[in-house]
Amino acid sequence: MTDRISEVVRNTNETKIRVRLNLDGTGQGTLNTGIPFLDHMIDQIKRHGLFDIDIHCEGDLEIDDHHTVEDCGITWSSRPVYGYSIYPCHDRPF
Repeated sequence: MTDRISEVVRNTNETKIRVRLNLDGTGQGTLNTGIPFLDHMIDQIKRHGLFDIDIHCEGDLEIDDHHTVEDCGITWSSRPVYGYSIYPCHDRPF
């Protein structure tokens, strides 16, 4: 079986983000969002979900962390990986 891997780059006026996601991973990856708590939360997702996630973000943290958090989420969920959507489906119960 081929690994389900996606890589997305998003550049805006506020952020520059690169996300690489492997759904068939082992919970490894490198997180560099510039926001320690966001790194921690994503680390929990990758470790317990057994996803390999690499996120590198350069954001306007000197102003606020809002754009960084928002754009990391948008980038991560912007592309389904081989038919598997990463973002939650709001028409299904969790």
